[in-house]
Amino acid sequence: MPHLHLESFHPIALPATQGDVAFDFIATSRGEGKESLIATRFRDREFFVLHKKSGEKHLLKSDKITRPSPNFLIKQALLAYASHANLVILDSNVDTAGENVHLKTHDALKSVDFFADHFPTGREVRVEVGFGSARHLLHQAAQNPDVLFIGLEIHKPSIEQALKQITIQNLTNIMVLDYDARLFLELIPSNTLSRIYVHFPVPWDKKPHRRVIGDVFVEEALRTLAVQGRLELRTDSENYYRFALETYSHPNYARFEVRKNQEIAIVSKYEDRWKRMEKNIYDVTLINDFESPQKVLEGAFVFSEVP
Repeated sequence: MPHLHLESFHPIALPATQGDVAFDFIATSRGEGKESLIATRFRDREFFVLHKKSGEKHLLKSDKITRPSPNFLIKQALLAYASHANLVILDSNVDTAGENVHLKTHDALKSVDFFADHFPTGREVRVEVGFGSARHLLHQAAQNPDVLFIGLEIHKPSIEQALKQITIQNLTNIMVLDYDARLFLELIPSNTLSRIYVHFPVPWDKKPHRRVIGDVFVEEALRTLAVQGRLELRTDSENYYRFALETYSHPNYARFEVRKNQEIAIVSKYEDRWKRMEKNIYDVTLINDFESPQKVLEGAFVFSEVP
């Protein structure tokens, strides 16, 4: 994630502009004011730049929730704020490389406000959480041209590789989003999805609260899935497998299937490696049997207008 380590930090008079980057307002946390969010606009994208203080250290980076993709956008915003405020940069991983034209122009790459404003409906929709190498996502899209696939990934190189393959294979039924899947589900209308794929998520054995699968995620998955829709977890982790079984059992009504070492049409390079190591692969699938009421979203993603 692009960031700047600063000698010190101070707010600037707002609103302000630096080149093509605009800063609208700043919101500081209560108490000691260790965190501040700076409302930023660049190339028709709106997001927050985060200032965080830890001891005597100051960090300037992208807010996790609103962070834009590609990284070029946040890099320019960080450098613009530091320049406008005359901040001294002690350390940085922000390079001065030019913009990746491929990412800039690719129609498949969407922002979260695209889905918040008008979630695509009218045909079958499937979501893949953390598509990694995108082998499964690309295969499914090629085999099901009438289905819309939404791929979620936060690893920038994986996003870039997926977009290149989408172009090479001339696939028009994939949308890619750099966003937290646990938050994204909240934007999806009820009874919309036919499948949610979660293949080989990070096990987070020492920090289980960071796992994608959890009570809130399962609740939102059941709401967004159509009747007979499926949440499909595939993992090589014994701990994650048992954790998923327990979590899938929490709803008042639940139906799920468990399969062990089942072959599927396309696998990742990591799964190939695990099979050679004779590791067990588990599929734990939760099936939705009920129609859900529509969810009413409150608030908006527009924060450039300050009362």
